[in-house]
Amino acid sequence: MNKTKREFIGSFTVINDRQEIRKIVVSQDIITHYSGNTRHSKNLHLDTIDGVEVYKTQDPDVFRLPDGTTLRRKGSRSQSE
Repeated sequence: MNKTKREFIGSFTVINDRQEIRKIVVSQDIITHYSGNTRHSKNLHLDTIDGVEVYKTQDPDVFRLPDGTTLRRKGSRSQSE
């Protein structure tokens, strides 16, 4: 069985509910990317490429963890709300 390989794309800083600074890492599946398929999604994980999965919300500056913790992009307008 082939293990899925992921490629690091980038990262950005977020702040959680307790005002702790964390990092969201963006990656993608290498096979999907290089197969010519242009309709692939990016994977979001907390702190490392293998960290806890992070979910998008309707607000592009707000993210959620599986436990319900809210993460806000550092420096975003929604951070001050």
